Amino acid sequence: MTKPMRLMVPRGRPTLARQLVEAQDAERARIARELHDDISQQLALLEEEILQLVIELPETSAALIDPVVQRARMITRSVHELSHRLHPARLRLLGLIPAIKGLAADLSRAMNVEITVIDDATPSTLPPQLRVCVFRVVQEALQNAAKYSGAAHIRVHARADATHLRVTVEDDGVGFDVTAAWDRGLGLISMSERLEAVGGSLDIQSAPGAQTKVDLVVPLVTTAIAM
Repeated sequence: MTKPMRLMVPRGRPTLARQLVEAQDAERARIARELHDDISQQLALLEEEILQLVIELPETSAALIDPVVQRARMITRSVHELSHRLHPARLRLLGLIPAIKGLAADLSRAMNVEITVIDDATPSTLPPQLRVCVFRVVQEALQNAAKYSGAAHIRVHARADATHLRVTVEDDGVGFDVTAAWDRGLGLISMSERLEAVGGSLDIQSAPGAQTKVDLVVPLVTTAIAM
């Protein structure tokens, strides 16, 4: 087995990256709200109008409308799913750990991989920016593992003390060349920029033929003051 390589992105101070990340998240939230509150409502009305049309048409003609009804329902469902991906309601309403567990369940069903989420004293209330940051980084790590690692099992472990929150994502997959992946992107740069924006750090350990471990740390007190 190849010895795991390690890439550590040191904890930094919030810079311009913070403003860029905040702007991206604000825009995602705005688009998600518009999809849910405006477009989804219009689609629901359209579906009702089509169903009313089916009632009024002769039975022979109504059968031709059925595929249109099904297509409208599919579009409505797709818009709901897109809105959720842009800004998951679980994260805003239930908090970080329930949102991560929901994400894990969705990915587990879609990608046929077992994902375990362990919560060890993670605060139930976190500053909004920190909550979104950690969720997005974990989301990227889970999606990469589920899509590319060939893992049978992925483990997420979140724990906190008085000053820091740490989340580790580990998989039993085939691993990858960390340096090459960093050069190509694979979302690693985006993950580090998000963490930099809240004064956090990212530590990635992997190699071809070795398991992968993604470890992120964010300060709790500093971030709360910065908000």
